[in-house]
Amino acid sequence: MITHCAWFGYDRGIHAAQKNNLERATQFFKQEVVNNADKADLLYDSGVVSFKKGEIDKAETYFKHAAEKACSSSRLQEQAYFNCGNCCVVRDKFEEAITAYEKCLEINQENEKAQHNLEIAKKLFEEQQKQQQQQQGQQDKQDQKDQKDQKDQKDEKDQKQGKQDKQDQKQDKKNNEKQQQDKQQQNKDQQDGQQDSNQNDEQQQEDENENGDEGDQGQEDSDMNDQNKDQQDQQDGQQEQNDQQQQGKDEQDGHEDEECDGQQDGKPEDSSEKDSEQKDEQSGAGDAQEQQGEQEGEEGVGCSAYEDNELYDKLDKSLAALLEKEEKNDEKNQKRMIKAVVTEKMAGHEGQNCW
Repeated sequence: MITHCAWFGYDRGIHAAQKNNLERATQFFKQEVVNNADKADLLYDSGVVSFKKGEIDKAETYFKHAAEKACSSSRLQEQAYFNCGNCCVVRDKFEEAITAYEKCLEINQENEKAQHNLEIAKKLFEEQQKQQQQQQGQQDKQDQKDQKDQKDQKDEKDQKQGKQDKQDQKQDKKNNEKQQQDKQQQNKDQQDGQQDSNQNDEQQQEDENENGDEGDQGQEDSDMNDQNKDQQDQQDGQQEQNDQQQQGKDEQDGHEDEECDGQQDGKPEDSSEKDSEQKDEQSGAGDAQEQQGEQEGEEGVGCSAYEDNELYDKLDKSLAALLEKEEKNDEKNQKRMIKAVVTEKMAGHEGQNCW
């Protein structure tokens, strides 16, 4: 039951709407709708105010609810469906507008405005359908184009990826070949280094051997020099001995001359001259003749010519044998010296003769 205050607020809202004070009217209607949500005429008037304000969606809602609540008033219900159809047309909801106009005509078939708007709504709906179909076709085409473009892009990307993969494979192959070549070169360098090391070791060994041979040769030369020195010392000693023998012989000859002069004072001079000649032939006798001469002088043996000749023969043989021995030694030493010189000159020439 609507109170008097409620109707007073509703009237004030209508009065404000008639004066085109839509905001004030909206305030009164909004408050009244909260308290009387089932009042059809209040809902209808709220829809009219909202439509004039351009709030089409709210107006449609108010008109739809007003048509549903106006069961007792066909005239209000007819107007509510008609205005709901108009709101749907404004919002391009042509199919819903057609439904609203048809419900309006069901109530009143003579409503010419509803008939006119229904025809317009149907045409607009057909155009909308066509437009939607065209848009759908265009959308389909666009989708197909987009799909084609995506496919082309994918194919191009796959093609580029394939080329890149081939290039990568080719580059990997080159890298592997290069690594293999580097590895082979490294192995070759290691082998060459090992060969060089072995050659250096062999050369060092050969140098050591040559140095050893030179040392041995130097030792041989030193030994030969020592031997030559010993032989020279021996020759000097022999020469000194020979000088001593010669001195002893000269002394013996002097003693023999004195003894012969004492024993043969009455003998002819030719015998003394003969003895003097034989003494001259005994020059250069050795130690054995000096010792024998000294013994004969002590025993008082006579100076016969025969004994003197035999003594000279023995001395000559001893000296000849000594000289022959010395010549052989000199010859051997000479050969050794020549061999040492030749060997020294041949050293470091790999066995080739260097004459």
